[in-house]
This record gives sequence, C-alpha cells and structure tokens, in this order.
Amino acid sequence: MKKIVKVTSKKGFTLVEMMLVVAIIVILASVAFVSIGTVLQDSGKKQNKYKDSYIPAIDQKASSVQKIMQSSRAPKTP
Repeated sequence: MKKIVKVTSKKGFTLVEMMLVVAIIVILASVAFVSIGTVLQDSGKKQNKYKDSYIPAIDQKASSVQKIMQSSRAPKTP
C-alpha cells in the first residue's frame, strides 16, 4: 500500500506569533513614551528657569528700538 503524504505549506503567521509581536511593540512603545515624558518635563523646567531672565531683556531692547525709531522720524508738515 502506498502512503498518502499530505504536503502543506505554511503561509502567514499564527495567532500566537502575532500576539507576541504586538506585546513586544507595546512594551517598547511604553518605554519610549515614559522616557519622552521625562525629557519634556526637564525641558519645560529649563524653559521656565531662563524665561524670567530673557523676557525683561527683550522688552528693554524693544522699547529702546521704539524710542530710536520715534526720535528719527521726520516731523509731519501740515
């Protein structure tokens, strides 16, 4: 008697393999989001630290430029 051999070719992924890949992606994404969150918090603290020193200097320069522009304008003749 001849044995009938059924040849099957495996195409695609199994459900377990797909779930494993998704779980790995979720773990990597959560680690990335946590590290990005801490970096954003640190940068926000640095911005607040230097914000107080830069804004008055910018306002002072802007007011001096406005004074120079107003003084250099030619008077209007009626």
